[in-house]
Amino acid sequence: MPLISLGEIKILTLFLVVLFRYVFLASVAFSLFYVVRRESWRFKKIQQKFPVGKDYRREILYSLSTSVIFTFVGWLVFMTPVKEYTRAYFTIRQHGVGYFVFSIVLILVVHDAYFYWTHRGMHHPAVFKWFHRVHHLSVNPSPWAAMAFHPLEAIVEAGIIIVWYFFSLFIRWPLLCF
Repeated sequence: MPLISLGEIKILTLFLVVLFRYVFLASVAFSLFYVVRRESWRFKKIQQKFPVGKDYRREILYSLSTSVIFTFVGWLVFMTPVKEYTRAYFTIRQHGVGYFVFSIVLILVVHDAYFYWTHRGMHHPAVFKWFHRVHHLSVNPSPWAAMAFHPLEAIVEAGIIIVWYFFSLFIRWPLLCF
């Protein structure tokens, strides 16, 4: 009997992809702007001081919880029977190159609008402290704050996957860029 099932391997792989993307991009940005070019780029910072250790720890811990939530939503949409109810397709030939290119432009517009309106909604006083306050705890954000969301905000942010795959025709793999 295998120690770990194929399903567990798939969800672990998805988590590692989400986590690697965050860690890799944040590490590159942090290394470049907070270590190598720390002083030469300081004048471009809005706030001249740098975050302290507790800020980095908070940003990383919330980003890890966001990674778990993003993984769960990805698993739900792509690896469970729910996937049969999406409108995702698997080869460009199914709808042609023109639609494929159009769909990439469309997702950029849809994602931007989704982010704008959900972000604006999370600033409403009735929900701010429950959804978005954690993100604003990073008053001097570092690259590690990129995914530092409260779990409720992370669910809202991951909602773009659900919106896109249930309401539009889209080939699966380009959305992984988001």
